[in-house]
Amino acid sequence: MIVLHLSDTHFGKPHRPVVVVAAAALAEQADARAVVVSGDLTQRAKAAEFRKARAFLEELSPCPVVVVPGNHDVPLYRLWERAAAPWSKYRAAMGGFLAGGRSLDAVRDVSGASGSPTVRFVALNSARPRTAVVNGRVSRAQVRFAARAFAAAPEDACRVLVIHHNLVRAGSQGPPPLRFAHRILSRLDEWRADLVLSGHVHRTWFATSADEAGVPLVHAGTASSSRGRPPEAGANSLNLIRFGKQDIEVTPYLFSGKHGRFLPAETRRYRRRLR
Repeated sequence: MIVLHLSDTHFGKPHRPVVVVAAAALAEQADARAVVVSGDLTQRAKAAEFRKARAFLEELSPCPVVVVPGNHDVPLYRLWERAAAPWSKYRAAMGGFLAGGRSLDAVRDVSGASGSPTVRFVALNSARPRTAVVNGRVSRAQVRFAARAFAAAPEDACRVLVIHHNLVRAGSQGPPPLRFAHRILSRLDEWRADLVLSGHVHRTWFATSADEAGVPLVHAGTASSSRGRPPEAGANSLNLIRFGKQDIEVTPYLFSGKHGRFLPAETRRYRRRLR
């Protein structure tokens, strides 16, 4: 089963419309069975920005969409809104794609074609409107939610955690990790997680939860904005992920202005944690 993983579209001033057209074309070309958007759909959490983000996601429908908010989906400068109704515009625009409750945490199973594994996506909202606005955090209640969701997954399913913020520092110049990231990192083995999908760092980045045998942490760059960080400064990237019975392949794609489309980079392969 093929899944398109993108992040940090930043609909708003830094957004590049031509690039999301290329992203939608890649999803169709690859016959993606699901799309994961790991946060920062907008630049300033404005209603018009959310409407444009929703229109893009609707282009990908009826392909299942798994979406979580990022710190830019919080109304940072509209202080009253951030205090009283921080998620009102996000919910209004994304309602049809949200499976979660008040917390915006969600669980979604996506089945592949015959012979492909089911993938259970557990999405946690790490954005915090009132505290840790930039770097985010997770609560103990969210960790319990994830534990229950993974425990109830079909026995042979791939288990994938989706969260906006990075759980480890993405290089020496990368943003600091999510606050209380240890609450998740210490439980990934117990949850039998196969993969963690994140964004926030604005560059393609691969890491593991512990040592080389840890759970793969896969970060997508900014899919369609001018806010890429070195070595993807000014560039756009996303990931195509193939879930197989025995392994998982992750192929980063970089947008080429010359060719007007996303082109593949080196594929990484990970062995599944088979039960």
